[in-house]
Amino acid sequence: MKRLLAVVALWIVLAGPAVAEEQVTGAAKARGPETLAIAGARIRLSGVMAPAETARCASDAGAAPCTEAATAALEALAAPGPVTCVKERRLGHGYFLGHCRTSDGTDPAEALLQQGLLAPEAGDLPERYRNAVAQAQAAKRGVWGG
Repeated sequence: MKRLLAVVALWIVLAGPAVAEEQVTGAAKARGPETLAIAGARIRLSGVMAPAETARCASDAGAAPCTEAATAALEALAAPGPVTCVKERRLGHGYFLGHCRTSDGTDPAEALLQQGLLAPEAGDLPERYRNAVAQAQAAKRGVWGG
């Protein structure tokens, strides 16, 4: 019985506790192509992922590393502040998965998908994310620049 309790306790610790959807608002800084630091937490934008480190994104100035372009674009979106994020799930080490909105109501994940600077994660995406990806592909923006 003690062994079973120890295994269950270890599983709970390793799995990480779920986070009741908690909202944080404040000045935000980009900490990578899909991560914002806000109010002492790092929020990884839900539904998106950074392209491969070697991926190049098309722009008016030519091709540039997508991760750099995405980080700069995320920083520009967050700069006017404040940004509000909803923590959906704890990822560990101070990271949370969540959705964010800038002060003008922009969803940074959707905006970066529309620019072709982030890739959609596999799975059930919101329709607005699928539409943003389709727009980027049709316009050959970012990673879809061919």
